[in-house]
Amino acid sequence: MNRDRWDELMTAEDGRLTKSEMREGWHFCPDFDYLLCKFGAQPVLRECTCEVWDESEIEEAE
Repeated sequence: MNRDRWDELMTAEDGRLTKSEMREGWHFCPDFDYLLCKFGAQPVLRECTCEVWDESEIEEAE
């Protein structure tokens, strides 16, 4: 995900991740006020306790 896509998702009222982005670990983290982040990409996520979506949620993505 590039910076423009990240900005787009963070500023859109109803931004949605693609299946590919979800499989890569991108998520709106409830532990960090729904910040868009990727598992393992930021040191702060060591404290993240949310779950990665299961396959059924990825399949429901656009």
